[in-house]
Formats: sequence, C-alpha cells, structure tokens
Amino acid sequence: MHDILRSVAVIAAVLLLPSPGGAQGPRAPSFDCDKAGTPDEKTICDQFALAWLDRQLDRAWQEAVQRAGAGGQSDLKAKQKAWLADRRGCREDVSCLQDSYLRRLRELSATRREGLNLTGALRYEVAENYTGGLSVVHHDDDTLAGAIETVSGPSFHLCNIYFEGARKIGTSYLWTGPREEAGFDGKQCKILFQPQEGAIRIDSLDCEYYCGARGGFDAKYE
Repeated sequence: MHDILRSVAVIAAVLLLPSPGGAQGPRAPSFDCDKAGTPDEKTICDQFALAWLDRQLDRAWQEAVQRAGAGGQSDLKAKQKAWLADRRGCREDVSCLQDSYLRRLRELSATRREGLNLTGALRYEVAENYTGGLSVVHHDDDTLAGAIETVSGPSFHLCNIYFEGARKIGTSYLWTGPREEAGFDGKQCKILFQPQEGAIRIDSLDCEYYCGARGGFDAKYE
C-alpha cells in the first residue's frame, strides 16, 4: 500500500499541488473568545477539538448560505438559530458539544446537490486497545478536512491529527503535512483517503510526528 501512496504523491507533485496549511492550524474558534459569555462558548474556547469543529462549521455554514441563495436563506437561518439553542443546552458537556457540531455539519453538507458527500464520523475497532475515530468534513471545493484520533496497543500509543485541504486525485484524496511538522528525516506526512461504500480507507507514509512510539492509524473506518 505504501507503493500506491508513493505513486499518488508523485502524481500530486507533478500536478504542482501546494501543501495545505498546518495540521494544527489556528487554535481559536470562529468567534471572539474574549467575548465568550455562555458555558458552551467558554468550553469551546478551552477545547482545541471543539474550536476546530467550530471553524469547520463556520465554513460549512458560509458554503450552505451561498448554495441556498436569497430564496432559501430564511429557512437556513431559522435552522441555524435552533441549532445554536441546542448547542447552548450542552453547556460544559464536551461529548454533547462534539455530537451537536457533527450533527449540524452533516445537516449543512446534506444540502449539497452534486457529488459524493463524505461528511460524518467513522470508526474502526480491531481489538480493545486498537481503536480509532475519523471525523471528516467534505467542503464545497471538493477538499476534505478532518481529525484522526487512535489508540494502539496495551501501552496506549496515541495518534492525533487535524488536517485541512486534502485534495482529490482520481477517486482518492491526498493530504501532505507541513514542512515544519516533518519527521526527523525531513519527510512530510502523507495521508491517502480512499472513499469506499459507507467507509473510508486510510493509508499513511512518514507520519510518525503525529503518533506515539508505536501508534498507527492506517485502517478502514466505517
């Protein structure tokens, strides 16, 4: 599988695709944390994973507004207002907030009328200590953003990646990590996302920067 990933990486280089932004990116949500007044807003500001989801939802919201046009914005705004009330009900509950964001992201993405919509949350579990989760957002420019979190082995070796701008090559999507987060050998992480029926297969190369000593995340997420 690494041979396939290397081949795809070569194609990307030939096409002169620029590397996307850093895996961690800005740590702030889409709103001003200095003005956060409710428990949910304060929790989002304190949790990077939630702040990241908030930025992705803000982008998905802007995309949905453009798709809706003037005639569909009233209904869209009413549903967004109802979602914000639902989010406030989560207060400091991180799991509740994560679920709320992912649910709304799926709703906003469901209004896309063309192409395959990959937005959602997927998991794999090989054994008790070999599990992982993939949260992915499929944006209107046909790029993927997402988060990968896995646990490997009895010593709980972790992998944790946030990515944006995975670009389509053929039927797959390729993400290349930033140079400043390359491994000791200077090689940048490359992750290949291969959509399948109700699943996404992930294969990676040179991604040790994001994992514990024996952590890994190559698997089929369903």
